[in-house]
Amino acid sequence: MCVPNVLRFGFGRITLSDGAVIVLRIAIVSVKKLNDFSPFGGVNLAVKVVGGVSLAEIPEELKRVVADKPVTSPDKPPRDGWEYVEIREQEPAFEEAEVVVDGRKFVVRVEAEALMVVRNLSYRTEAGEPMYVVNWVNKVRWRPAGE
Repeated sequence: MCVPNVLRFGFGRITLSDGAVIVLRIAIVSVKKLNDFSPFGGVNLAVKVVGGVSLAEIPEELKRVVADKPVTSPDKPPRDGWEYVEIREQEPAFEEAEVVVDGRKFVVRVEAEALMVVRNLSYRTEAGEPMYVVNWVNKVRWRPAGE
């Protein structure tokens, strides 16, 4: 396993059709060299990434809609009440890190892009907000450092 040295990162920002704004953050946890040869710098890398989302902005009218709804936990989301919300704009989240593989330095970049979002107005979070769930994809690439 190669320990990543973070070079830079950026928060993703997802603006939804209902006026809510969600922030996405990802982080490279580890990088492992796979045994196969790759034309991409001579190595195949398995990159482990974690991420999370947070509601950054929510219109007051949506807070009012859920004000008297039962509280639910994100650990055990309800089965009912889910509806799709369109993504109007987004800036992808990213992280770049440097790793050393077989004595050579590589820069690994991961970008995360939201694919779909759902919300639930039948319940509220402990913060008094609608619950949102985001599905995103990680795009991974690497190249020898200095190229």
